[in-house]
Amino acid sequence: MNDPVTFNLTGKPQGWQRAGRDGRNGGRHYTEKETRSYKRSIAIMAAIAMRGRGPMDGALALDLRAVFEIPASWSQRKKDRALLGEIRPTVKPDMDNIIKGICDAMNKIVYGDDAQIVDYSGCKKVYGLQPLVVVTVRPVQ
Repeated sequence: MNDPVTFNLTGKPQGWQRAGRDGRNGGRHYTEKETRSYKRSIAIMAAIAMRGRGPMDGALALDLRAVFEIPASWSQRKKDRALLGEIRPTVKPDMDNIIKGICDAMNKIVYGDDAQIVDYSGCKKVYGLQPLVVVTVRPVQ
C-alpha cells in the first residue's frame, strides 16, 4: 500500500513560468533559471520525503497549502483576520501555476506521471507567519 508523502518547501510560493523564446537561436524555447532552480529544490525535497521508496502507483490526490507572508503594512486587525483565514491571498502566482510546477517536478520521484493525480480538492492559498508550501500526495481511497 502507498503511504502519503508530505514535504515542505520553505520560502515564497512560486509559479511555473511559461517557457521563454530566444529569438537569436532560431526561436528555441528555454526555461528560466529561477524556475529550473525551484524545480530542483522540489525534486530534492520530494526524494527525501520518499525515503528510498519507488514512485507511487494508482490514482492519487494532491493536497497543497501555499502559505503567503502577511504584508507588514497591514493593520494588526487585518493581520489577525488573515491568520484566521478570513482574508485569503489573491496575489500572484496563480494557484494553477503553483500546482503545475510542483506536480511536474515530482514526476518519476513521487509518482510515475502527474496524470495519476485525479484529485486537487485539497489545494489552497492562505496567509501565515512564514512563507512556505506544504505538499502531500496520497492514494485516493
